[in-house]
Amino acid sequence: MNYMKYILSVVAVSLVSGLIFTSCSDNIPDDETGNVSDGSLTISVSATDFEWGQVPYGYSRASDPMIPEMENSLKTLAILQFDSEGNLRRELGTADKPFKYINLVNETTPNGVLTYNITLASNEFYHGENCAICIMANVPEEEVMKVVFTDQENKVNTNLKTFRTEKITIPYVTNPNADDSYGLQIGHVKRIYMFGEYTGDVTSETQRLNIGLGRMISRLEFEIKSDMNVNEGYGLYLGIKNLEKEVYFYHGETSPNNLFTEATPFNILAKGVSGETVDLSKGVKIFFYVAPRIANNPEDATSLNFWYTNSTPNPDDKPDYVLPLGNHMPESEVGDYSLNRNTYYKFFVNLTKK
Repeated sequence: MNYMKYILSVVAVSLVSGLIFTSCSDNIPDDETGNVSDGSLTISVSATDFEWGQVPYGYSRASDPMIPEMENSLKTLAILQFDSEGNLRRELGTADKPFKYINLVNETTPNGVLTYNITLASNEFYHGENCAICIMANVPEEEVMKVVFTDQENKVNTNLKTFRTEKITIPYVTNPNADDSYGLQIGHVKRIYMFGEYTGDVTSETQRLNIGLGRMISRLEFEIKSDMNVNEGYGLYLGIKNLEKEVYFYHGETSPNNLFTEATPFNILAKGVSGETVDLSKGVKIFFYVAPRIANNPEDATSLNFWYTNSTPNPDDKPDYVLPLGNHMPESEVGDYSLNRNTYYKFFVNLTKK
């Protein structure tokens, strides 16, 4: 590979913001609603916000974040309930399907909904103290079945302790030329999984619960600029290193550590992620959705690799620069290179000659 005689120096500043927790919930009893309880329970569900809020959507689809309807929408809901002993209850479903599954996509709401009220009759949920109600959004029913039954053939139910160790594969878009009705490109996901939990009493006095669902991914925004002229025939290539394939439903102190081999680098200069040439002197914005990852050093962090070359690099070619991603602030001695779920990270990258 014919690299330039000088190496790119990347100066990056990251801004981190977001909601670290997976969910939030409130228990609103009858005396606060002013209504007479008939024993039913209403669970209000919605996605929690990225703290950075709305971002400009004036870029090409390939370099856009998902439209808000895709980032925030609830297409399906799976509701599970565990009692104080951690046993999975069957009141929400049946022996063959001990959970309630709701499809929110139809002709009227083709993209799902932003909020939803689940109303359960008195005999449709378990009444008890110190219960856990768990909700998964946008997870296919067959994937929920894999999580619910520790023994698929004999339909052996999971318990809360085991469920808290369960994980799911992130449905990344890995083929930018795939025929996708949303026109998603590499760096995106086909569905944004969400998860939320309420832990507490569920009794005849409990009339309403509010459960916020946190996205089980991080959103990364890179604003890349260059103060140098690009030699004819050369391109700037990017690739992701240490990208997690899976994510735990519950966030914790470890990562699944089931990693992709480095994805094939893509050229943002000659072709662009949208198939168009971009002017780096004016800057380009690129978005990725990635699984959260726990790391305390740059070698283990999910990273963005940079190549500046006149031929397409292979994933195992040594990059010109590696940018570790996460909570670590430049020039900080604190080595937190983790990416938190449901968090929006923004990186400003300046490319200069070294």
